[in-house]
Amino acid sequence: MSKHNISTLSDLHADREKNQTEMNKLIDYRQHLRNKVRRATPAEKEKIREEKQGVTEQITEFRKRLKYADEIEKRSAHIDDCLNQIHDTMENQRPNRQKQIVKTDRRREGSLR
Repeated sequence: MSKHNISTLSDLHADREKNQTEMNKLIDYRQHLRNKVRRATPAEKEKIREEKQGVTEQITEFRKRLKYADEIEKRSAHIDDCLNQIHDTMENQRPNRQKQIVKTDRRREGSLR
């Protein structure tokens, strides 16, 4: 994430959209190369296949990035839910603490009289 300067969920979505668009372009280009292999001479076929292999490796990298982005989004949603639950629990316990403090103060006042 730090490689691509991603710090918020909106940055993650923007990066995922960019990666998806780039991957789709590469997939279209790879299909173009496949079609080109059919019409090429045997000497040209080898060069085209090597180029196609390079494009396939790039597509694989983009697929990994997209997979990571999906996993990060799922984990961040889960972490956000957990943090909200903790916050709610803390807020619910706060009034109870104040009541306990008030009771303790009253006991002290009674013993001082």
